[in-house]
Amino acid sequence: MRHTDHLAIFGTGLTLFGVAAPYYWHDMPTYLSLPAVVIGLAIMVLGAWPLLDSVRLGHLTVWRVPLLLALKICYEKCETLPMGAAVAQINNTAHTRLSFFFGSFIVHKVPIFGEKPPSRIARHIPPQEMKGLLLKEGTSDLLNLYRTEQTLYQNVYVRRPDLWRHVRLLKSVHGIEQA
Repeated sequence: MRHTDHLAIFGTGLTLFGVAAPYYWHDMPTYLSLPAVVIGLAIMVLGAWPLLDSVRLGHLTVWRVPLLLALKICYEKCETLPMGAAVAQINNTAHTRLSFFFGSFIVHKVPIFGEKPPSRIARHIPPQEMKGLLLKEGTSDLLNLYRTEQTLYQNVYVRRPDLWRHVRLLKSVHGIEQA
């Protein structure tokens, strides 16, 4: 469904709620108006819930974390762990350090989503395809491993719950309990 469909469902629920709610407080018997109000609210929630996926607070999206930011979060959370120290010693540049954590996303099969140009619709990137992708420096785009000038996915993101699950996994690898 598209966003316009969800808005239509939300509008239907709002209309039903708007028609039934005044009667709930006045003339209509409760056994008729209360179910209409509850059904209206349920339809509104059904219509609005998928829209929350794209809700923005300033420049941040509520449920989506851009890939570059997600990799930086992983690096920051693991910086004090032995793994973070090893990554810092082995890899000289910030990009190679973040690429290490991108590799951990691939190994642990973290669901990653992105737009395949020229499409604007974000889709799940299949795990078997992830092995042939490379992080584009300074962006949340993924390049073809063999033809690095070709952007295969742009505006790549990780869902927030998947990111925190992965951070907990990285911390548990070294036996460090989360505070």
